[in-house]
Amino acid sequence: MIRSFIAPVALTVCCLLCSSVFAGIPGSLPQTAAVYRDLAGLKSECDRTIQMAVQLREATRSARKSVDQSIDVTKAINAMDKRLVKLIDRLKPYASVPKVRTVARTLSKNLQRIQTQLHSLRLKTDRCEQEVLRPTQKRLQDLEQSLAGAEHKLRGLKRDIDEKMTQLDQAAQVAQHTQFTRQVLESTAQTLRQATSVTLNAVRQTRQQMDGVGYKLQSLNQYASKFRTVGNSLNDMDRKMRTPEEMVAKLDQAIGKRLTIKIPFSKKSVSFTIRQILEKPGEVMNVVLKPLEKLADGILQPILGKMNLEIQSPKGLQELEQQLASLGSFQVTLGSVCDGLVRQLGTRIDQEIARLRAVRITIPTTPRLTQRQRDLEPVVQPVEQPIAKDKPAKRTQPAMFITFGP
Repeated sequence: MIRSFIAPVALTVCCLLCSSVFAGIPGSLPQTAAVYRDLAGLKSECDRTIQMAVQLREATRSARKSVDQSIDVTKAINAMDKRLVKLIDRLKPYASVPKVRTVARTLSKNLQRIQTQLHSLRLKTDRCEQEVLRPTQKRLQDLEQSLAGAEHKLRGLKRDIDEKMTQLDQAAQVAQHTQFTRQVLESTAQTLRQATSVTLNAVRQTRQQMDGVGYKLQSLNQYASKFRTVGNSLNDMDRKMRTPEEMVAKLDQAIGKRLTIKIPFSKKSVSFTIRQILEKPGEVMNVVLKPLEKLADGILQPILGKMNLEIQSPKGLQELEQQLASLGSFQVTLGSVCDGLVRQLGTRIDQEIARLRAVRITIPTTPRLTQRQRDLEPVVQPVEQPIAKDKPAKRTQPAMFITFGP
């Protein structure tokens, strides 16, 4: 199962950076602060998902190579089956030749036993290659390309998130001064928060699907290991098959070789092929039969000695045949999860990224009053302070009146 891992140091740095910017958003803008937190969370989810996408892409590439190797093994099974049939056919003419037939029959029987087992498996692996391995190979190629594209998309989404977080911080510094600008920014933040929530769910669902595909790829490797066992054994058998093939080729040349011998007490010579000597000894003069048989034995025995061998059946044939019975249904399940992830990485992620980008954050400004709004405003008269009147100066000394009498 593919598990994502983010280094604690990287997470700590990310949290410190986010908290330092978040501290600049006033408490009078709760929706703006909330969506800022949501965007920070979405960015962290993107980091985890990118990390998992990288790991899954490597696992997919490895699984695809395993499928490639399995296809090579099916071809090797097919080739070895044909190779065995050809060698068995080449041994058939020697099944009745004296002094050769015992070795030829023994080797032929050994090869026929292996060919019977291998041919039974070949019928199933040929079908598996066309119906299971080739489609799986194509599906893994598509998944590998989709994962590479998803990494690029998610990194682009992170840049969008950084831009929106910066815009939110800048807008908050302006919007905090008036009620109107606060309302405008809070409304935009609420819309952005809804889009962020949907995108966050999509990214989380993508990571869950990646995890499911990674688990299936591990199971696929178990099937591939059965193919590898047979493939390695076939490579070993290929080396062992060279000896009887080379010896049969030499036997073909030796059996047709003509031996010439001089008739005793005569100036005449006679010649016979080794096949004639072995198959029709009655046609050979008794006087020269023994010497000719001795010459023939001297040529044949080194060849027959190397043909007197037993080749073991390739390992893992039965185990692979048993695995093939369930490989078809597994391929259907694997195809379903891979196709679902490819759709998620394509259409769904594209839609949610577009939805998030569609929300525009602008720095709100206080609206200007129209002429009608200015006319309707009450005219406030300036308040005039009362002007104090001059008062006569207060006498500090008693007034003196002079009265004149008559």
